[in-house]
Order: sequence, then C-alpha cells, then structure tokens
Amino acid sequence: MGQLAISGTVLGGPVTIGAAYGFPQSLFTTQLATTPNPKPFSAASGVLTRRVSTVSPSFAVLTGVGATDTVQRGDTLYLRSDAQLLLRISQLDPLNPATTLVRLIYVQGLFIVEFPQSSPLILLESQGSATIEYLVTGQ
Repeated sequence: MGQLAISGTVLGGPVTIGAAYGFPQSLFTTQLATTPNPKPFSAASGVLTRRVSTVSPSFAVLTGVGATDTVQRGDTLYLRSDAQLLLRISQLDPLNPATTLVRLIYVQGLFIVEFPQSSPLILLESQGSATIEYLVTGQ
C-alpha cells in the first residue's frame, strides 16, 4: 500500500489596502495536508504530463483513472495546468451508486481535490488547450 503526503504552506500578504487606509498590514498562512495525512492508497496513476487540445463540444479522456485504468476509484486528484482548461469530473453518486455525478469546472494553475470514499472519481476528461501535469490516487 502506498501513501500520499502533500506538504507545503499557503502564505499571503501583506494586504496592500491596509497601508493606504492606516490599518496594520498582516500575513496569513496555513499548512497544506491531505485527510488523513499521509493518505493511504492501493493504486496510483503516477505523475503524468501531457499536452491536451480539444475544441468544444469534445472532451479528451485523461488516462490514469477509469473503469479499465490503473485507478478505478480515485480519492485524490492533483492537477496543474499552464492555461485555462475545462475539466469534466465524473463521480459515483453517494446516494445512488448506480448513478454518476458529472461536474464541470474551469481550472488554471494548481487544482487539488480529495473525493469522499462514498463518491470516488471514476472518470476525468478535459476540454481546451494546455500542458498539464496530474496524479490520481485511490483504488
């Protein structure tokens, strides 16, 4: 069994508007971590890098997660893109596992999401043109 750990710090500030209005400038910080940390997994896609290019209404299937792929039930997705990309994320419906929930989300840059065990990632697709790096872990 493998383990996934994400470490790092989100740091922001100082808030520039504060200086203009006499308020004290401040920083904010928080730690990046999975739940649990580290997170166990039995299958992983490995870090995949590819150039995707599709035009609406078409979507390209991103290998690594799917019914016949390395990860069949994804619990964590890490993705980074160098341009805007529309992701189509398919998950099992936790209220009716025979049904698939499909979500569309525009991303650019860093995108990390953890999926509940009752509603794993089962298919990942993209639309647009970008170079992406991604990793899916799960079962």
